[in-house]
Amino acid sequence: MMTKTRITALSGALAAGVVLAGCTTTPALVTSDGNVIVPAWSTVAVKTAPPAVVVEDQGTAPYSDATWIPGYYTYSNGNYTWVKGHWDHTRSGYHWVPAAWEQRADGWYYREGYWAR
Repeated sequence: MMTKTRITALSGALAAGVVLAGCTTTPALVTSDGNVIVPAWSTVAVKTAPPAVVVEDQGTAPYSDATWIPGYYTYSNGNYTWVKGHWDHTRSGYHWVPAAWEQRADGWYYREGYWAR
C-alpha cells in the first residue's frame, strides 16, 4: 500500500519526467477514497520561456460528455514541442486543470494538467 507521501513523490517524479521526456498529459492520481493528488511542479528549471500558446480549432465536441483538454508545450533536449489539444470524456464530479508553466527567479517550471474536484 502506498502512502500519500509516496504517491505525491511519485506524482512529482512523473511531472519531471514529462518535462524531460516530452510525454503527453496524464491525469492526476486519485486515491481510493477519492482524493486528488495534484501533480508537483517539475524540479528542473528551463532557462527560456515557452513560446506563445498555439490557438487551436477545437471543432465540435464529439460526444455529449466531452471536455476539451488544451494543448501545451513540453520541453526536451533544449527545445519546446507543442502537444495538440484533444477531447476527453469528462470525469463525473471533476473539472480539468490545464498544464501550466510558471516563471520563478531561476527559470520556468512545468506542471502537468489534471482532473480536480
